[in-house]
Order: sequence, then structure tokens, then C-alpha cells
Amino acid sequence: FFEDFETGVIQTSQDKYITCWDRYASNNSHYAYIGVGSSNAHSGNNYLDFHYTPDCFDIAIMPELDASYDISTLMANFWLKRTNNLTTILEIGVMTDRDDHTTFEVVDTIEMPSYGTYTEITVGFSNYTGEGHYIAFRASNGNGAGFLLDDLTIDVAPFCSPVTDLTVSDVTGSSAQIHWNAGALGTTTEYTLEYSEAGADSWMTISNIDTRSDYHRELRERSESQLRE
Repeated sequence: FFEDFETGVIQTSQDKYITCWDRYASNNSHYAYIGVGSSNAHSGNNYLDFHYTPDCFDIAIMPELDASYDISTLMANFWLKRTNNLTTILEIGVMTDRDDHTTFEVVDTIEMPSYGTYTEITVGFSNYTGEGHYIAFRASNGNGAGFLLDDLTIDVAPFCSPVTDLTVSDVTGSSAQIHWNAGALGTTTEYTLEYSEAGADSWMTISNIDTRSDYHRELRERSESQLRE
């Protein structure tokens, strides 16, 4: 499932919205809506805007997933931007009844450390044990901040997701510092660092590196007996 909010947009009494989605607002003057403008979108021209109103919360509710899907095996990947420097949170959850906001069960909570730029977010549903089939997003705007969400993908979660922010520093003739952040999904039990001489097709684990050669590097992580690059 992929949604970039570019098609299926309709005009409603509460601004534009997307067909097949539902929504709820604790203040019925401030629903989530489809914003328009390439300067605020991650891609294209449209995005999902959670209205920034103090002491209000908005819920955007996806179309119902087929009952054959086990939500605990899925993940959500999307791009998120906070609209100002006030503190607020976005909760990702699942609902059993799209018409009853009290059925929203939190799966994960996102607290954006900065505002004004889009950040890629990945959330897994492995801890969800309920029977709901409506994935939903709830913005709690206690301090008056809002969120823009774009380019949403729902897919089967991998056993472990790729590491991020892989960097090399403090390189000398005999050592180097290699840094990374763990992937957002899965439980990694070990890492394997491999290298390849520039121009070569084969990869080897780190040992006996020739200081006179140039190398490429690759980091693999292993979780639940599955190997992912």
C-alpha cells in the first residue's frame, strides 16, 4: 500500500481530504486535512496536515486492511515534518472501529527532535496483538504544534532493517572508527563488517587489510537467523 495524497482528493465541509480514509477531531473545527503546496510536501504537491490547535487531537484513519493480513507482520514507512518548535507527539496505532476513536490502541509514539524538515520514520507493528484492521495516526497538539505527513508505505516488515548513518572517521594507516545506528526494526544479534578492494566483486570479512589499497565497506546485520544487508 502506498499513499502520496496526490490523487483521490475531495472537497469536504472541513477542507480537502482523501477518499476511503476517515478522520476524527476532538475539536470538530480542526480536522486533519489534505494540504496543497509543493513547498510543504515531501514530494509532489499534496500532504496530510494535522491541524495545530492547542488542546486538540486529530486522528487520520486509513482504509480497512483485508482481514487476511496479520498486522503484527507489517510496518509503516513515511516522511514526517513538525510545523513549529513547540512540543507535540504523533502516535501510530490500530483501531477496531473507525467510527469510535476510543478503540485507538497506540503502537508507537514519535517525538520529533526538530522542526521544519522532513524525517523518514519507520514503525513496526510486531507488538500489536489486537484484532483491529484500521491503521491510524493521532496527533496530540497540547502545545499547538502540528505535523505534515507524506509518502506513506505499508509493507511486510523485514526480519531486521538496514543500519543507518554508516560513517568512517579517524582513519590511520592501521585503524579506523566505523559508526552506525541500528535499523528501526527487528532485534539484531550480531554485525558482520565486510570489505572489498576498489574494483573487485568479492567481499571478505575484516582482517589483514592492506594499507596501500582502497576499499569499499559493507555492514550486515543478523537477526532471528536471517541475514539482511
